[in-house]
Amino acid sequence: MTYKHFYIQITFRILLILANSIFLAFEIINTEYIVSTINLALLLILQTILLIRYISKVNKTLDSFLSILQSQEYNNTINKTIETKSNKDIYRKMLKIKSQFQTSNLEKIIDEQFFLQAIDHIESPLIIYNNKGIIKKINKSTIHTFKLNPDIKPFHLSSIHNTLEQDINHALTNNNTLIELTIKHSPLQFSFSHNSFNIAENKFNIISLQKVNNILSNKESESYSKIIRILNHEIMNSLTPIGSLASTIKRHLTSNNANQDLNYTINKTIKGLDIIEERVSHLNNFITSYRTISCLPQPNLNKINLNQIISNIIKLVDKYPSNNKIEFKIEIPEAIYIHADQTQIEQVIINLIKNSIDATNQSENPIITIKICREEMIIITITDNGCGIKPEHQTNIYTPFFSTKNNGNGIGLSLVKQIIHNHKGLIQLKHSDPNGTCFEIKLPTP
Repeated sequence: MTYKHFYIQITFRILLILANSIFLAFEIINTEYIVSTINLALLLILQTILLIRYISKVNKTLDSFLSILQSQEYNNTINKTIETKSNKDIYRKMLKIKSQFQTSNLEKIIDEQFFLQAIDHIESPLIIYNNKGIIKKINKSTIHTFKLNPDIKPFHLSSIHNTLEQDINHALTNNNTLIELTIKHSPLQFSFSHNSFNIAENKFNIISLQKVNNILSNKESESYSKIIRILNHEIMNSLTPIGSLASTIKRHLTSNNANQDLNYTINKTIKGLDIIEERVSHLNNFITSYRTISCLPQPNLNKINLNQIISNIIKLVDKYPSNNKIEFKIEIPEAIYIHADQTQIEQVIINLIKNSIDATNQSENPIITIKICREEMIIITITDNGCGIKPEHQTNIYTPFFSTKNNGNGIGLSLVKQIIHNHKGLIQLKHSDPNGTCFEIKLPTP
C-alpha cells in the first residue's frame, strides 16, 4: 500500500504521545517523582514538536506538488522533504503523477501547435469565436486581410472590424452567404461559410471568408485557360494538315516531272484539296458551335407548362433511331408552370435526354426517369441506368468543346448550363457511376 509507511509513522508517534501522556498523568498524581514528571513533560513536548514537524514536511511536499499541478509548471522540482526511507512510496507516486501530467501537457501543446499551423496554412481568413463574439483563434490570413497589428491579438469580433459581428448575424438570419465590408476605405465583398460546435457545454462558431473577386478571378482564369487550350487544339488540328497539304501540292505542281505525269499530279491535287475542304468544313463547324455558345440570346420569358413540354419531347425522341426501345418513366404529380423561354428549356431537356439515350446503348433494359417536383424551387431530375461518366471526366463536363463521344462537338452540356444560368437556375450532376447518371435542374418558381 502506497501510504502504509505514512500511516505507520503517524500511528506510532500518536501512540508514543498517548503513552507518554498516561505516564505523565500518573507521575503528576504521585508527586513524589518530580524529576521524572519534568522529564516526561519535556519528552511529551518533544514528541509533539516532532509530530508537528513531520506533518509540516508532508504538507510542504504536498503543497509543492499541488502548486506544480495548478500552475502547470511541470519542469519545477517537487519539495524533497519527505523523500525518506519511510515515505519513498508517496514521493515516487507524486513523481509519477507529475510525469504523466507533464507528458499530457506536452501532447496538448503539440496538438495546439499542429492546429495553429494548420489554420495558418489556410489562405482564407478563419475566425473562431463564442456566442458573445469573443475571439478564440484567428489565422494569419485574417490578420493580413483586415490589416491588423500582428503583435496585438484581437479580443472581440469588433476588434477585427466594427461591423463584422452585426453583418455576420444579419447574413445568417437572412440565409445569405455574402457580406460586404469596408477595409481601409476599400469596399470588399466576401463569401463566407459558417459552422458551430459545442465543447464542454460552451458553444463556439467558426467562419471562413473568401474574397468574391478572388473566387471569380480564379474561375475565370481556369475557364479561359481551358477554352484557349481547346481553341488552340482545334485550330491547329485543322491548319497543320492544310499547310502541309498546300506545300505538298505546290511541290508536285512545280516539280520537273509534273508535266510528264499530269494525271498523277491532278489526282494528288484533288485528294489534297478534298482533305483541305474537309478540314475547313470541320473548322467552320467548330466556329459555328463556338458562336452558338457565345451568342446565346437572353431568354424570352413566358409562362410555360412543363408537363406539356416533357410529353412533347418524349414523343419526339421516341422516333430516334438510337432509342433502342428505351422505357421512359415520368413522375410529375401535378401541372407545373414556370416563367422561361420555351425553346431554350426544350433544348436543355432534349440535350440531357439525348445524352441519357447514348449512355444506355449498352444497357439490357434501358430506363430514363424524369421527375419534376415543386419545393422552394422547381426541381427537374433526369436519371438513366446507363454506363455513367468516368470520375476523371466529371469536372470537365461543362467545359465548352469537351466531349468523350467520337462524334460529339462538346457544346451540349455547356449550352445547357448557360441556358439554366440565364434563367437564374442551377444544374448539377447529382451522381454518376457505372449504374447510371442523374442530373438535377433547379429553376425559380413563378
